[in-house]
Amino acid sequence: MICSSCGASKPYTSHFDITNASARVNDMLRTFPIPSAQSSVIFQMQLDIENDIRHYSLEVSQFRSRLLYLQQKQDLLVKHLEHLKSLSAPIRRLPVELLTRIFAICAAAGVRLSSGASQLWTSYELWESKFRPAGLEFALDLCLMRSQSRPLTLELHACELDDDQDDPMIRRAAEQCARWRHIIMHNLDGRSLPGLVGYGRSFPLLETLEISYFGDRDPGLQIFNSAPRLRSLKTTRLPSVEDLDSFAPCDQITELEVSCGFEFNVYEKLGNRFPNLKTMVYADVDHSNIPEPDEIPFRTLPYLTTLEFRLSDDNQISHERNLLEMIITNLTLPSLSTLTIINKVEVVSWIYKGIWPHQTSPPRIRPALRQRPHCFPQALLVELRLKEIYRKGYDFSQVEPRFQFPDIVTPRFLTALHLYNHGLALSSPLVPKLESPDFTVDRDLFDDELFWKMVASRWIPETEYTLTIGVNCLRSVSIFVLGGNLQKDVEERLRHLVQAGLKVSVRILT
Repeated sequence: MICSSCGASKPYTSHFDITNASARVNDMLRTFPIPSAQSSVIFQMQLDIENDIRHYSLEVSQFRSRLLYLQQKQDLLVKHLEHLKSLSAPIRRLPVELLTRIFAICAAAGVRLSSGASQLWTSYELWESKFRPAGLEFALDLCLMRSQSRPLTLELHACELDDDQDDPMIRRAAEQCARWRHIIMHNLDGRSLPGLVGYGRSFPLLETLEISYFGDRDPGLQIFNSAPRLRSLKTTRLPSVEDLDSFAPCDQITELEVSCGFEFNVYEKLGNRFPNLKTMVYADVDHSNIPEPDEIPFRTLPYLTTLEFRLSDDNQISHERNLLEMIITNLTLPSLSTLTIINKVEVVSWIYKGIWPHQTSPPRIRPALRQRPHCFPQALLVELRLKEIYRKGYDFSQVEPRFQFPDIVTPRFLTALHLYNHGLALSSPLVPKLESPDFTVDRDLFDDELFWKMVASRWIPETEYTLTIGVNCLRSVSIFVLGGNLQKDVEERLRHLVQAGLKVSVRILT
């Protein structure tokens, strides 16, 4: 141990004789009943062992701190050595004038090289505008020429032109639609792009399509019917049911993000369309438009592995009618492995206020899981993200008075994730295949010690043992602490797991 007076290291003398006690303890275990005369002896042995454990724990902690201190000094010395070696590099002996000349030659060569590197000229962001400096159209033509025949990535914005006006730069980009690979359109739809409307247009290279259009018209997805490689679609609106049925790439899309806050019948439109999805995002799940329960059809998505809900409640009625529960109850996802539920918190009044059972998490998804457990099989979930908000950063005085915003990553939830039932007996934990927990927590509500115990219980590097108990070993742990730091001893213990191979990310916001 480290002497508290002089700081010198001195060995600790144990009270319990470990070497000679094993045979005696075994004899006691075989004795029935235990003689009353030995009760005091057993009691003293227990006291000695507990005292030794405390001292050994302190000694181990001191050695770990010493080791960490030495490692930090070693790392600092390595950095200093690298810096000193750089000081003796031959380039430091060259005069500044010669270095300047070399840089100028390299810069000129770089310009010539980039002119011939077509892959450097394939990504553009274009804005419609009434007032544009002269020469930009020529610059676009030059970029398109230098990109040669490579696929293009474009982000197009409409902001200032009237419907009957035509922007020449946007038209030039549209004329290259056969080379589009990734396209983002803001406040534009397919029909409003000059050169796309009509027959014969195809998109043989198009893989991702994003349409952020907030008008009353549908996004004109039919323009992109001839897109055999289209796999990812993100849109703020869906077309009519008839147009959606005629949208040819519907069955080939594997990633879909749809905003649910701008039209009433979006859930009916989705129906059982897009049957081959692997990733689905319900964006802007707002309670301004709440359908009747029978207007949300049952959906089965056999290949879906990633599901995300982004919730909001501008009208402050989610405490009465829970749209999240209505959607989940009608979903069957036998392959789900990643579930994310995000609260929209830019404005306090928008925060989702659905009925969250006391001291449980996630929200009303849990009753839905109990009623239809085959819909969201916990045995397949390997990644779980939960995000708290920092309560002190918001004023809840204007929010519906009956609403109480509870904590999410609760002690009960952390205990449910623990491999052992309250640390006593091996049990089947919540989400047994969990490999990557990602938590954003409120410093004032979070239990550091329970979090550490949960992580330690799920760190099982022995593959054979994980197969035996049916619980996966953690691969990574990410925690974002709002309003403070983790306890120092917890951070130190997490660092020891990092050295053992666990990926740990700890971020703070003070």
